[in-house]
Amino acid sequence: MTYVYECVLITLSTSTQHAYYMPTKMTQLKLTSSSVKDLRLTDRGQQIYFDTKLSGFGVRVGRVKKTYFAEKRVARNTRRVTIGTADVFSCEQARREAQRLLGEMASGIDPNAAKARRRAEALTLKDAAAEFFEMRDLADHTAYDYRRILEVCFGDWLRRPMKDLSGEMVLRRFRALTEDRGPGYANLSMRFLRSLWNFARARFTSTDGS
Repeated sequence: MTYVYECVLITLSTSTQHAYYMPTKMTQLKLTSSSVKDLRLTDRGQQIYFDTKLSGFGVRVGRVKKTYFAEKRVARNTRRVTIGTADVFSCEQARREAQRLLGEMASGIDPNAAKARRRAEALTLKDAAAEFFEMRDLADHTAYDYRRILEVCFGDWLRRPMKDLSGEMVLRRFRALTEDRGPGYANLSMRFLRSLWNFARARFTSTDGS
């Protein structure tokens, strides 16, 4: 049997990326619930099986799970869209979803970009802050100060989508903080908000740049 190998980039750190290239085998198989169930998990790396019936439909087998996906070129770039794991989706359910996704991609729609855009549009200040504190390597005192600023200065904004925070709102808040707590604290709060904003923009920008 002939295998094609591709490389998978594994990111181990959010501050510095360490790239390790793991082999991914790709082959063809008639995908059914039974045949997918019989596939053995890998010892290392991943193995890709493409369906012999529906082009672009496949299952990715790793060390701990099997995941259905749909793959097709959109605007000269190959897009692989995750459908779900084999313990949640039957093969036929996954195939129907793959047909829908492949139809969208054939029409020039990138489902990954659309999903990222919907997530970004719904992202609240609270959600962004939760990821910020989880992913940033902050000193304990800095994390404490930032959490206090978030609660004291922007607590009433936590449930607001970040896209609804206008420059005028931020300016009014800065002026209010300057008057109530002094320019030093107001500047500190704005530095934190800017850092959080830049983090969210980098983290949630979709593949089409939105």
